[in-house]
Amino acid sequence: MEDYPYAVTVAGEWGSNPPKAIKNKLQIYFQSKKKSGGGDCQVEFTGGTATVSFKSKDVRERVLAKEDHEIAVESAKVKLRLLRYEENLEEAVHGAAVEDIKHAESGVQEEIQSNSAELSQARAVLVDNVPEKLSERSWA
Repeated sequence: MEDYPYAVTVAGEWGSNPPKAIKNKLQIYFQSKKKSGGGDCQVEFTGGTATVSFKSKDVRERVLAKEDHEIAVESAKVKLRLLRYEENLEEAVHGAAVEDIKHAESGVQEEIQSNSAELSQARAVLVDNVPEKLSERSWA
């Protein structure tokens, strides 16, 4: 699907194991600029949803811009629900993780700055001329 990087997820009332005829109908429907606004595409099924991938981002945007999509299956109209497919799920997860890390990092930086301010306010005392054999009893 590398040649078809712009995808949409398509759901409809066809069950979790759709017949091959549904895949063919989706292929024909989404290839038709007149019917769906689509163009050159590939259709893959995973469970009860289809992923329709387009070569062109403009074609995908045109398909998503069309409000109502439906196909005829055995003399019944099946309404299609389309969602923008996350183009690279790994990238999305990585991006979310990076955001979490940046957020945590900023909190750590604030804490470090806060602790640095406290440390810079600490006082140091130098004691000179203390006998080497000073015992704890002599402190009291």
